[in-house]
Amino acid sequence: MDLFSITGIIIFIIILVFAGRILSFLLKAVVWFLLISMVLIFAFGVPWQSIVEWVRSVLLYAF
Repeated sequence: MDLFSITGIIIFIIILVFAGRILSFLLKAVVWFLLISMVLIFAFGVPWQSIVEWVRSVLLYAF
């Protein structure tokens, strides 16, 4: 099957749209994490290193 056939192009577009949705979700999650981190740092005086250690421990526990 040729890579540039109609079927190949349609499959490529579907993969591209799906990857775009995943990247959009990840970007939103990163922005929310940074926003919440800034609130914790400036409003409550929580050190950045404590936030990073907590996130790292949650990720290591989950995976």
